[in-house]
Amino acid sequence: MLRGGNNIMQEKILFSFVIISKNEELNIIECIDSISELNNTKYKDNYEVIIVDSNSCDNTREKVINYNKIKLISLYNIKTSTQYSAALGRYIGTQKASGEYIIFLDGDMKFDVNFLSEALNVFMSCKSVGGVIGIRNDLYYNLDKSNLIAIKENVYNITIKKECTHFGGAIMFKRELLNLVGGYDPNILASEEPELYLRIKSHNSFKIYEIPTHMIDHNILKNENVSLFKSIISKRSIGLGQTFYKSIL
Repeated sequence: MLRGGNNIMQEKILFSFVIISKNEELNIIECIDSISELNNTKYKDNYEVIIVDSNSCDNTREKVINYNKIKLISLYNIKTSTQYSAALGRYIGTQKASGEYIIFLDGDMKFDVNFLSEALNVFMSCKSVGGVIGIRNDLYYNLDKSNLIAIKENVYNITIKKECTHFGGAIMFKRELLNLVGGYDPNILASEEPELYLRIKSHNSFKIYEIPTHMIDHNILKNENVSLFKSIISKRSIGLGQTFYKSIL
């Protein structure tokens, strides 16, 4: 499913925001709204938003379909798949993106648009910079998001600009890097970030930097369900195993 607010791209797309979602009806509008703040900047005509949904069974897609604050916004739904994963969503989003830079976000994140100018300065400072991450804050809510329980600031403890040793779901990449290494592997079930990081390191052409600038707030709905917790751990363990296997090939 595709929806675009303007079929004629009069301006060059500089930034492509790729958002992956799965049952994010409580978060998706806040996520897109945060990006729409670019409408108040010089980049108002130079960005697009691409949402790749993993066949949500709530109202996530309906909320995106009715959204009208961004000119270029597209929605793709993965209706059938042998395995739904973040890597698959990001892979599809990359194929659809047209920007010089691609910013990956999850549907439960709120983006700080002030990060873009700081990140661009880093990209422009050296041709070998292929990606940039910033400060992430985790916000813990109860399951219906009616109560903010706790805040963990600066999860990665970023205090200075330096080459980073890992990254998570929120990152800004130069398209040139993704073209070189192949982007996210759609066959990875989990731990797709360290797997991609290892491939980037193996090429030795680009570096990923972290900067002490706020990039995202990450909404986490606290769930005490033990069986769900176990399923997440199991999925992560499989992904780490896939990453390790590929790293030794």
